[in-house]
Amino acid sequence: MLIVIPVSKADEHMMSPVVEIIVKLGGCLAHDLLVVGSHDCKHLVEKLELDLNKQFKNTSMFMFDCPITGWPLGPNAYFRNTASYLAYTIKNTQPWYWFELDNTPLKSGWADSLQQEYGQTGAVFMGAKHPTFYANRQTNELFISGHHMAGTGIYPANFADLSYLWKYEEGIAFDVWIQGEVAKVGITDTRLIQHNWKSINYRMQDGVVVCDNLPLPHPDLKFNTPLREDAVVLHGCKDNSLPQLILDKLNGKTAEIGSIEVPEPVKTKKRKPASSGDRRRKKFKNNWNPE
Repeated sequence: MLIVIPVSKADEHMMSPVVEIIVKLGGCLAHDLLVVGSHDCKHLVEKLELDLNKQFKNTSMFMFDCPITGWPLGPNAYFRNTASYLAYTIKNTQPWYWFELDNTPLKSGWADSLQQEYGQTGAVFMGAKHPTFYANRQTNELFISGHHMAGTGIYPANFADLSYLWKYEEGIAFDVWIQGEVAKVGITDTRLIQHNWKSINYRMQDGVVVCDNLPLPHPDLKFNTPLREDAVVLHGCKDNSLPQLILDKLNGKTAEIGSIEVPEPVKTKKRKPASSGDRRRKKFKNNWNPE
């Protein structure tokens, strides 16, 4: 499986905890890594790839021009450029996990578990499936209009053949924009990925890990489910409180989070000297424009 990590300036505070957790959980040596980001955060892309280079089978980078910032236009542009690069530049043949930096790995072998379920279930799209909510303009009551896979999920190698809309911008989040195409093919709703959108203040309470939400678009929306035992990745923590709980456990500072597995030490790859012709670290220019 190819794990794709998008990096922006807004994510910088989440980089170090994610790196430390991946390292302490034993790395992802059966998987490839692609770090992507705009040219204005080149130093962050290079740092993340360098920090994780020994934790994956192969690593590479892709940087592109992206003057757009803010949600959802910035993330949309990142996803669009990356999908184009995978399909048309390197002709990727692996399923790829769009691993945003507000994801927190929870257990050793987390990437292996996701790949195993993806293969065993015959999944095409696999991630956290949930209703798409809208608010009635007159009554402000929520109603459901379809379902979508949270954007930080696993996509098939031939994604560009299964979706047409990803090439275009409509001012809404890309996962909602393409929801009809994805749902038509089918979403494998995995419990391995827990989706707690815009969550903060993770803490132990009555023997479980609970959290709060940042302000959400509607007062009836809630994405603060307590941490599940069967999840291997949680998406949505914005303040590093969950990564800190996990690191405290992994560093032996607390024994309260029973579901976190501390792995045996693993051998890491030795980095080849630059003169050896090692080509795993690459930079690419974006040469794609929507038609």
